[in-house]
Order: sequence, then C-alpha cells, then structure tokens
Amino acid sequence: MIMSVEPRARNWFRLASLLLGVLALPAWAAADDRHSVQGLAFGSIGAVAPDGNATTLHMGGGFEVHAYKGLGIGAEIGYLGPIEGMGDGFGVMDINGYYHFSTGSSGRIVPFATGGYTMFFRDGSVNLFNVGGGVDYRGGGRYGFRAEFRDHIWSEYGESNHFYGIRVGVTFR
Repeated sequence: MIMSVEPRARNWFRLASLLLGVLALPAWAAADDRHSVQGLAFGSIGAVAPDGNATTLHMGGGFEVHAYKGLGIGAEIGYLGPIEGMGDGFGVMDINGYYHFSTGSSGRIVPFATGGYTMFFRDGSVNLFNVGGGVDYRGGGRYGFRAEFRDHIWSEYGESNHFYGIRVGVTFR
C-alpha cells in the first residue's frame, strides 16, 4: 500500500463529489463574456518519491474558471493507485489556483502554472499541497488538449513524500 489511508472510500468519495458539485455551480453561473469555464478529464502515470518503489496511475476530472487576466481557480476529483494493485488506491481532491501565461501569438498554445490544496481520502483523510505546470493546446472548437506535470506533496515530521505524475487530458468548454 502506498500510504495508510483505510479502505472505505465510498462515503468520502460521495462527500468529495458533492463538494465539487457545489463548487461547480457558481463557476458555471459566473461564466459570461468576462469569465470562461473549462472542463477537464485526465489520466496520469507517475511514481512515489523518495523511494520510487510504486508506479502509479491517476485519473480524474474537474473544472477551471478563468477569472481575470490569466488568473483562475479550479477543482478536481480523481483516483490514484499503484499499478500493481489499483484496489489499494485512494481518492484525490484538489482545489487550485492557476495562472495562464499570455503567449502573444494566436492563443492556441497556452502555458500555465498551478498550485493549491490536496486531500487524499479513503476511510480517513490526509492533507497535502500540490504544484505543477503544463501547456494547453486549444484547437478551433470547444475541445483542446492538456499536457502537465503535477506533484502532490505530503509532508509530516520533517519528511516529505512526493506523488508525482505526467498527465495528459482533454479540455472542453
């Protein structure tokens, strides 16, 4: 097992899903000409450091609200587990701030940086933080592509564990 979060995930998953749904309602309501909302579905392959003994898969989805001059806020929910035993995984909830850099070109390729709060949950929960960055490719339509590096950092008693991964995903408006 990657970390000691006990095995009853359903109640936490339901609570986290409800929380993300409640957070999403004002985001979609705020979407007008000045604000845009972007959905996201992703998959990731990664590892755990410092020991690096577990290769992980992480999948999930969420949304992001672009609020003001590149600044945004978003939330995601997903599942992360070791490839060797996905049943030993746990739920992941992120609430992040974003900054999308202006490229000055056609706006199709947009780099971004992100960071914020993470909660791993199963029967109990663990608080972490995350940092990352990547690039969005926006085609001409409602759909786009995202490539990203994300590191979820759990720090306790002066020791840190990193749950990092390379993500690829689809964005939609």
